[in-house]
Amino acid sequence: AIRRQRQMCIETEIIANGREIQPVPEIRELYYGDWENRTWEEMSEADLEEWNGWLTDWVDRRMPNGEAFMEFYNRVTRGLEQIIKENKSKHVLIVSHNGALSAMHCHLTGAGPKAFWRFNSKQGHYSAVWVSGEKRTYDCMNYPAVWKKIENKLSALQGQIGAKALILSKKQESGKSFFCKGKILDKERFLW
Repeated sequence: AIRRQRQMCIETEIIANGREIQPVPEIRELYYGDWENRTWEEMSEADLEEWNGWLTDWVDRRMPNGEAFMEFYNRVTRGLEQIIKENKSKHVLIVSHNGALSAMHCHLTGAGPKAFWRFNSKQGHYSAVWVSGEKRTYDCMNYPAVWKKIENKLSALQGQIGAKALILSKKQESGKSFFCKGKILDKERFLW
């Protein structure tokens, strides 16, 4: 997990290209407790009764010494709403893990937490959401990221960056360089 977190930090720095990066602890991945860094098979073998209980009630049941899904979902959505509140009229790039991004999609679409397994954020892809007051409109979901060399720094082509991203924007601004539909990323504020 630490190696993957370190890789995500490196990828976020490449994406930000010297712009402000602001860690947001509320949008971190689900904490699996005793099951952290284990495969599904290893989790079921560790304690079959606990595993079956969690499979039966994955929404409310806490993982052994870990976090319950609803605790995770509420934490992530609180963090997302705080990001939206603090960044009105700004473009924001959120780089996170699949679970946290899936929870954000459930919240932003109004589908709710039980729709969690319907969303999957692919590696090297992004989704763009326009935010205006309480209205959230998806411009794209799981769109392949295409990176362009900026200021002679690191250049990452589609597929080389494994980060998953969700972009929030108050409204589409024509003439602005924005990370959507293959345009280059050129915004001043990022959060991960």
